[in-house]
Amino acid sequence: MMKIKRVKAILSSFVIASMLFSNSAFAASAFNTQSSKEKAISNLINAGWTMNEINDFLNDEELLKYSDCGKIVSETHYVRIEHQAQNSNSDGENAISGDKKNIETDCAVNLTKDEFFKEVNEKKSEKAAAKATLSSYDDGSDDHTTSDGYLRYTLSASYGGNSAYSLSLRYQWYITPGTRATDVIGLGHGDALTQTTSATNVYNVFKADYAEYPGSTGTLENSGKKVIADNGGTAISFDLPANYASDAYTVTYSNFRGYMRYDAVITYPTMANQSCGIYGIYKHQALGVKFNPSIGYPSGGTLSVSPSLNYVAETPNAYFAIRMNY
Repeated sequence: MMKIKRVKAILSSFVIASMLFSNSAFAASAFNTQSSKEKAISNLINAGWTMNEINDFLNDEELLKYSDCGKIVSETHYVRIEHQAQNSNSDGENAISGDKKNIETDCAVNLTKDEFFKEVNEKKSEKAAAKATLSSYDDGSDDHTTSDGYLRYTLSASYGGNSAYSLSLRYQWYITPGTRATDVIGLGHGDALTQTTSATNVYNVFKADYAEYPGSTGTLENSGKKVIADNGGTAISFDLPANYASDAYTVTYSNFRGYMRYDAVITYPTMANQSCGIYGIYKHQALGVKFNPSIGYPSGGTLSVSPSLNYVAETPNAYFAIRMNY
C-alpha cells in the first residue's frame, strides 16, 4: 500500500513538474516572440515606416521578417498622375479604337516631398469645401474638384545575413486617380542577386477603404490579380476599384495602398562586395479600358508591360545600389 502511494506521489510530482516546464517554455516562447516583434517594429520605424503602415500591411509572420535584418535602405518617390485631354496619336488615330479624335489620358509628374504634400493639402481643402454641398452619405473621398491622382511609393532593401536580402515596395494613393483600371507595380534587382521567392509565395496585399450608402464603411483587401516572377524581379497587376452609383445604392473607394516583398541571395560568392542595383516602379493605366496586360521583369531592371502605350510612369523610377555582403 505504501509502495502504491509512493508511486502515485512520484507520478503526481512528475505531472506537476511537466506542467510547470510546459508553462515556462510557453511563456519564454511568447516573450521571445514579443521581443522579436518589438525589435522588428523598431527597425521599420527607423526606416521611415509608420505604425499605421505596419499594422495595415504586415501580419505577424511578415513582421518577424524584419526582426533580425540589418539597416533598411529606402528611397521614396512622390508622383502626380495628371489627367489631361490628349490629341490623337501621330497617325491621327486613337491608339485603342482607331477613331480620329482626341482622347483622355494621364501623365506622370515627379514632385518633391514638399510639393507633393502642398498640392495634396490644397486638393483636400477643395474637396472638403465641395463636400459641404454633397448629400450626407458621401464621405468626400472621391475627387470632386480634380481628376488628378497623388501617389507615394517607397522602395526598400535590407540584409538578413548569410548572403540573403529582402526587397520590398509599398505605395499609397493620397488622392485616388480619376482613371481606374489595371495598374502594375514592379520590384527588381541586378544580376548580383537571384530571387529565391516563387511567384506564388511573394507576399503582397492591396487595400482600399470604401463607404456604402445605404450601408457602412470598411476596407477591401485582396492580393494581386497577377503575379509574375522573372529573371530580374517580380511584377504584380491589380485592379483599382471604381465608384458606383445608382438611384438606390452608392459606393465610393479611397485610400488605395499596398505592399509587396520577396527574398533574394547573392548569385555567386565572387560577387560579394560588389554593388547591385535595386529597382522599383509603379505603372498606372492611363486609359480606362479594362484588359489584362502582359507583364514581366526580365534581367536589367526594366519592367515590361504590354501594350505599353496604355501605361504611364514617372521617369526616372526609384533606384539605388547596395554593396553585397556574403
